[in-house]
Amino acid sequence: MPSPSRIPSGCSFHTRCPIAQDICKVERPALREVASGQMAACHLATPNPIPLPVWEAVS
Repeated sequence: MPSPSRIPSGCSFHTRCPIAQDICKVERPALREVASGQMAACHLATPNPIPLPVWEAVS
């Protein structure tokens, strides 16, 4: 894991991401909506065609 004082170039997670590509090493991804109410800052994130379950809070 990279030191917080030495954040890598590009995506902060590329050094430990199992699917990182060359672009991840040089360009920081923009935060964007990939599904209703779901944001991701990843070059490889795609809109999620499968609705995720909505978990209700347990009181």
